[in-house]
Amino acid sequence: MSKAQLEERQKEIQKAKNIVEEGLIEFEKDCLNLVYDDFVSSFMSKIEEIRKEEVERAQRELGDQSEDTKEVLDAMTRSMIKKIFSPMFANLKTAVEANEVNYINLATSLFSHGWLSKDKAEEIKAEQNRKRLGGGDSVNS
Repeated sequence: MSKAQLEERQKEIQKAKNIVEEGLIEFEKDCLNLVYDDFVSSFMSKIEEIRKEEVERAQRELGDQSEDTKEVLDAMTRSMIKKIFSPMFANLKTAVEANEVNYINLATSLFSHGWLSKDKAEEIKAEQNRKRLGGGDSVNS
């Protein structure tokens, strides 16, 4: 093999390595985007579940089961959720685009694993109902 052929092969090897590196970078970005999409979907599903429960509770407390009241409460709570969480998701999306893996891992671990168990949520609801119905502070009851 001549020196010219060897140099040409070395150049081709470097080109192949560059192509593989670019592919890995794109693959990593795609994976992070999937993590982001899954996180946002899961998080917002839980938030929506909570929002619906709270709208129903508010309607019961208001003693108004009309469709108009439900529509107003739905619109108001959706708007609040959007205003609260949109900046957080925008920051998280920026982190994904910048490949800030530590920030992404922190956000997903903080918000994905922090949910209350169904039993604990029911316990908190019961406590809220006792306080609302005049049961007072549970520590003193």
